[in-house]
Amino acid sequence: MRKFFWLVSILVVIGVSGTVRAQSVAATPGAKPAYKTFIAAMAGGKKALAASDTKAALNAFEAAVGLSRSDVDKADALIAVARIQKDDYHIGSTGGKFKATSFTLFHHPNAVRSLNTALELTEIDDGKRAEIKILRADVYLDAIKHTDAKNTLSKDLEKQFGKDLRQVIRDEMTALATAASTPPDLKVQALILKAKTYKNYLDKYSTAEDVRASFQALKDASSLAGARDNSKAEAFLAIADIARVVNDSKLFVQAYESVTNLPNADASQKYAAATELANVLLENNYVEPARKQLTDSLKVPGLSVVELGGIHRLLAVSYVKEITSKHPAPAAEDKLMASARSELDVAATQTKFKGDDLAEAYRGNAEFITRYKDAQYFVLAHEQLKVALAVPKLTPKQRSKVQYQIGETFRLANKLSEAKAAYLLVTNANPQYFNYAKSRINEIDTPSGPKN
Repeated sequence: MRKFFWLVSILVVIGVSGTVRAQSVAATPGAKPAYKTFIAAMAGGKKALAASDTKAALNAFEAAVGLSRSDVDKADALIAVARIQKDDYHIGSTGGKFKATSFTLFHHPNAVRSLNTALELTEIDDGKRAEIKILRADVYLDAIKHTDAKNTLSKDLEKQFGKDLRQVIRDEMTALATAASTPPDLKVQALILKAKTYKNYLDKYSTAEDVRASFQALKDASSLAGARDNSKAEAFLAIADIARVVNDSKLFVQAYESVTNLPNADASQKYAAATELANVLLENNYVEPARKQLTDSLKVPGLSVVELGGIHRLLAVSYVKEITSKHPAPAAEDKLMASARSELDVAATQTKFKGDDLAEAYRGNAEFITRYKDAQYFVLAHEQLKVALAVPKLTPKQRSKVQYQIGETFRLANKLSEAKAAYLLVTNANPQYFNYAKSRINEIDTPSGPKN
């Protein structure tokens, strides 16, 4: 996603010094006009993004800027341009005597220019201005993480504003959150961004006071009147992250339960909350509540195939967890293992995957359940890998990947001789996993033993 505009970016950044000023975004030099209308250019950009072609998307959105017939259209196009520029970077060389030395140059200044240009538009409302300022604050936060001789945006801005950039963001987000003209959902976004400013450049909290300040901003966001459920859910998910940091299990559960209880939270948000809650319940051997949480989450409309697969994998774990925690009679244990196999099969076969894709789904099942490190999970994992090897039309490349996972499963079960034998069957048809296998064999053969 981050891979273009070498010459253009160099020329742009060379021109940056001191204050970051607004300027219009020009189309890429030499690019042939591909769109005749603003609507066509915006549609082209969105289509390119869906195809992960960010270079084409940026070209299209830049074309849309020039084709805009109103300030509102131009603002939307500039926002689209800035979203790509925010995540864009390129690898450069110092040149000269040290030309072999490379550096990463982030395109945050380009994004700020685009957004400052949008803010100069006179015929946009306060809601659109708030949206632009929130995105610009997000760019600022990202730039704070990248401060070196080649990426000086945050330092330049601090010289311009005369204070710490995090404080600049806090002040601006506080103003947006308290302004009557800011739409409720944007107020929530502003408060969430404000909460992020209390983390240091390592994305961690330095003091207890920072934790409290961050939590208060998120608490305000989660209860903001008029905001949509998915906006509040985002705040609750962030609160759960804080609860994890301070080891507050009660707050952790409350935050995730709040998400699951929001009727119109996004499917992905409900999935995140349900699976996190289920994991905590399973870790503490509350199998039935965990299974109910997961079963209920399957009813959430709009879940992706990956999310549905994740739920079925956790349901499989719940059946094995019941065996390891309750030690049932052999007949009951067999029944539970059958239920676990059934859930894993659903996870792998809910799509129309064939060949390598289907084998990868079974391999993924095995990799997932071995995280729980118990003999029963390893039994299931080996079964899944055998099924993967039996998939019709399996390529040698995928076969080697599955074979490597067999070695990993034996290694995690501390069956080192079996692991080594499995690694030796990995072929150079898949050079990446062939090299992984050689490395694992070397670890097993060393006197100090294998490394985790």
